[in-house]
Amino acid sequence: MTAILTNKSRFFNMENFLSAVKNADRMVYAFIAKGDEWNAEDTAIVPVKNIGRERVDSEDILAMKRVLYKDLVTVAKYWQWDDSSSTVYNMYDDSVDLHTYGIGDVKPFTVVTGDDYRVYKCISNGGGVVSTQQPTHTGLDIPTESDNYQWKYMYSMKSLAGGDSDWDWVTDPSPSTINVNGLPSWMPVLNVDTRPENSTQWDVRKGSIDGAIHRIEVNATLETNATVKLYKDATTEWTTVDTGFLATSSSDGLSIIINNPGKGINNIYKIEVGSTEYILPHNTIRPIYSPPGGHGSDPIKELLGSYLYINALIDQDISIPTGYYRKVGLIYDPLRKTKTDGTDNQLTHINDLNELVLGEKLGKSMAEDTDYLDYSGHITYIDNLETAGTKSVGQTVSLMLILSF
Repeated sequence: MTAILTNKSRFFNMENFLSAVKNADRMVYAFIAKGDEWNAEDTAIVPVKNIGRERVDSEDILAMKRVLYKDLVTVAKYWQWDDSSSTVYNMYDDSVDLHTYGIGDVKPFTVVTGDDYRVYKCISNGGGVVSTQQPTHTGLDIPTESDNYQWKYMYSMKSLAGGDSDWDWVTDPSPSTINVNGLPSWMPVLNVDTRPENSTQWDVRKGSIDGAIHRIEVNATLETNATVKLYKDATTEWTTVDTGFLATSSSDGLSIIINNPGKGINNIYKIEVGSTEYILPHNTIRPIYSPPGGHGSDPIKELLGSYLYINALIDQDISIPTGYYRKVGLIYDPLRKTKTDGTDNQLTHINDLNELVLGEKLGKSMAEDTDYLDYSGHITYIDNLETAGTKSVGQTVSLMLILSF
């Protein structure tokens, strides 16, 4: 089963979570919980964030599996290019919250194509037309397709020389692991540190151009067929400091044609089109800045890899009383019910001698409710299931959790 856990209480960003698991600062466990029905209709309630909820969630835990660093994969949302030629994709825009793209009827700005799972992001949608030409290029340039789209090639997830499940730099999740209608809804994404990890991504990262201007939006009619100049301040033209930027306005004055995106242009004071100057910000004209480092330099950030994938296996020997569970979640630093010396464990407290007494941590890879001290630990994610999961003796449950940050 797959759950997207978004009800956060402590690990408020991905770096904290990764660091906690990698360095064992926190012992994080994925758990299944609640064997009884929700209510007469067995309808799941919406989780709320309060002390009472955490107390009840703690009582409901049935079994838990420790999460290790090797179990974590950074993932981003996956969209296959629409071969029906009926989709207008959104464009990259540094002034837009890109996370809103791909929600509901708002179209995404990234696509995956081909047998080698090539990843692209949209730099220009040709003025808002449907995409009819599937991108196939794998070079560093950003060509204009026959439908006037411009796609930035990011990398290929699989080598064509390998088998269908032979991924260059991850082994899980594969396209068959997390899918919707046979197609992945999530894709693994990471920034490789060496070329052998994924040569296509390495070459793109190496060839990325910091401060290139690939698009300038126009909201009125400009001088036609005019030279376009960018200025660093009131008098210093960017081209005089060897950026290489070259552009002209179109023959109808409704767009700007960029012949060379230049480099190192990270702030523009004004734009000159022919004899007209536009001091920024201006309602008529707006430059779209590349991400720091340039397009392709940081795939995790650029493709919105703000999700973590966990595949936790609840062992086949684990038995839960009713055979059902209706909650999944994450908890860190839970305590044992019984200490290793055989005495009863209890929550961390200060005793009568004014000494701090630490509760003994669980310290197991797999644990059942009989091992876990109720109300201990910190539940950091919880998801209430509309449809109950099942778990019988002899059955291994795979909890595929997608954490949203």
